[in-house]
Amino acid sequence: MAAIITNKFRIHNAKQFLEAFSEAENTNMYLFIGRVSEFTDDTNPPVPTDTFSTTEFSHWRDMIAAKKVATADVSHVIPRVDWTSGTAYTQYDDEATNLFASEFYVMNSNYYVYKVMFNNGDANSTVEPSGTSTSVFETADGYKWKFMYEISGAKALKFITPTHIPVQTLPSDDGSFQYDVQQSAVDGGIDIILVTAAGSDYNQYANATVESVVNSTSFTINTSSSGANTSNAFFQGASVYVDGGTGIGQQTVVNTYSVTGTSATIITNDAFSTGLIAGDSTVYLSPRVDITTGSNGAGAVAYAVVNSSANNIETIEVSNVGAAYTRATVEITIDGAASSAGVTGSGATARAIISPKGGHGNDPVDELGGFRVMMNTRLENSESNNFTISNDFRKIGLLKDPNFANGSIATVSLADQAIKLTVANTSSAFEIDETVTGGTSGATATVVDMNNTTGVLRVINSNGTFQNTETITGGTSTVSDVINGISDGDLQVDSGEVLYIENRQPIARANDQIEDIKITITF
Repeated sequence: MAAIITNKFRIHNAKQFLEAFSEAENTNMYLFIGRVSEFTDDTNPPVPTDTFSTTEFSHWRDMIAAKKVATADVSHVIPRVDWTSGTAYTQYDDEATNLFASEFYVMNSNYYVYKVMFNNGDANSTVEPSGTSTSVFETADGYKWKFMYEISGAKALKFITPTHIPVQTLPSDDGSFQYDVQQSAVDGGIDIILVTAAGSDYNQYANATVESVVNSTSFTINTSSSGANTSNAFFQGASVYVDGGTGIGQQTVVNTYSVTGTSATIITNDAFSTGLIAGDSTVYLSPRVDITTGSNGAGAVAYAVVNSSANNIETIEVSNVGAAYTRATVEITIDGAASSAGVTGSGATARAIISPKGGHGNDPVDELGGFRVMMNTRLENSESNNFTISNDFRKIGLLKDPNFANGSIATVSLADQAIKLTVANTSSAFEIDETVTGGTSGATATVVDMNNTTGVLRVINSNGTFQNTETITGGTSTVSDVINGISDGDLQVDSGEVLYIENRQPIARANDQIEDIKITITF
């Protein structure tokens, strides 16, 4: 049986995970740090194992402290692709099977993200895209781009790394350029038509300035100055696109083409909504491009650009993207009467590239492959004395829905998970990382730190149960002291679910230090 897990499924799972942080009955997710003891090789931490023994029990034993992950600390992310001159980027293609593994979007130097709509035949990009247009635009290197969104300063600080950048889809208007793009997206539009075979011997083309205007459906051009063919019917059935001056961007089809002397009269199928102006408006005549769909989609209009040196179809330019297409067939057409008048050309083929559902820019998370989620949790100094500033840690993890020690659901922002042993002599010189042993109970634990003001010794990796009034002794320092009080960690041991574990090289903490801990999960 042949089957796949689609990218849609991966993105769905990523969205569900992220939404869990903001739902009415939200998930309480905590980032925790642990392990003060050295690995066998601290420069090469071992790969964590996923067993019932480790995920349900052992990670709790060396857990030091935990901090709740806030909604604002989570974002979809995608691989970082910085625009670099001289790079050939991949263009968006609705039929590409490995699109999300390619560089089909870029981030410019202003943290604006653009989708590559057309790469000019796999050419190198040499002009950095810029601006916030809601329409596809072209740069001087022949690339066509779609502005998707801007990464805010706050998002950049939290979620831009050397390997990833944030991506989001806005649920409502936040006043940003991105929301304008989302609202302007055209579902099922055809922004790009890709020439798949250039063909040969195409000679039906001309670029001319309007000589005179007869009415809204008729005008003349000068065949001498434009070099347009002088055979009657030569441009019959061809596209006529207003490529300059008044009326630019309009397109229709030539109904009749008749030549008298050096003046050619063109009558079009449809009227120009903006009237042409003699001596100002310019038109481009070329083989007609027919876009057919069967039963879905309408309104897309395009024209062929003929390479005058090679006499083949160089590109197909879209003047109206249409809407609601899910499939389309493209044909480069030469009218029978035009053919009889000497028009040649054959073999050119093209394919319409249809937008994703909702249109380009409607849902950046879906369109750019947001099946990764990054969490950024900042550990600031001692975090109200919950996090050690006297020792290092080697493990970070994610803990879902733990309970307080009393069994209720944990919702606190910070949790100190070390066992607190209050000793009689506040100046006792227990050493970090050493093992202390209870003289009566025989219980053992690893020292995290010692507060010589309060006399609180924090320990983890407890084996056994310490007793009040018993003497504990340090295995390395040989220091002994009497326990006057015992306080367990804030969270109920073995509650909730450990979802993620990462072993790292030792990270030393200090009172004037902040750590930004970023975890990226790929679904």
